[in-house]
Amino acid sequence: MEQVQFIILAFTMCATIVAVLSGLMWARQWAELYAFRRRFEDVYIVGKTPDGTEPDFGALNDLVDFVDATDVYATQQHYNELLVASQNQLGVSIYTWRYQYGAHINETLEEYTERVLLDIKSSRAARHEYEAKEDPAWYQKYQHGENYIPYEW
Repeated sequence: MEQVQFIILAFTMCATIVAVLSGLMWARQWAELYAFRRRFEDVYIVGKTPDGTEPDFGALNDLVDFVDATDVYATQQHYNELLVASQNQLGVSIYTWRYQYGAHINETLEEYTERVLLDIKSSRAARHEYEAKEDPAWYQKYQHGENYIPYEW
C-alpha cells in the first residue's frame, strides 16, 4: 500500500513540475510575441566567424543578434515565425549577414565588420527617415517618447 501511495505522490509531483514548466514556457512565448507585435526596429542577425568571434559595432551592438555561423538561417526562420505569429503591422524587416559568404569569401574580420556596420546604419537610417515622414506624430511619440502627442495604437 505504501508503494502505491509513493507512486501516486511521485506521479503527482512530476505532473506538477511539467505543468509549471509548460506555464513558464507559455508565458515566455507570450511575452516574446507581445514584444514582437510592438517591435519597430528591424531585426539584424549577424553570423559570428567560424572561431566564434563577434564583430564589434559599438553602440549598435544592442540592436544585433549575434549567432553561430551555423545558426543564421534557423534564427532568421525563428524571427519570421515570430513576426507572422505576433501580427506585427509595422513593416519590420529581417536582415542577415554571414562571414566570408559569396562574393565576400576573402574578407577579413575588419572588412566584415565595416560591411555589416555600413549596411545596418544605412538600412536603419532609411527606415527611420521613412517612418518620420510617413507618420511624424507616431514617430515622435514612440521613437522619442514625447508624451504630449495624443497618439494611440
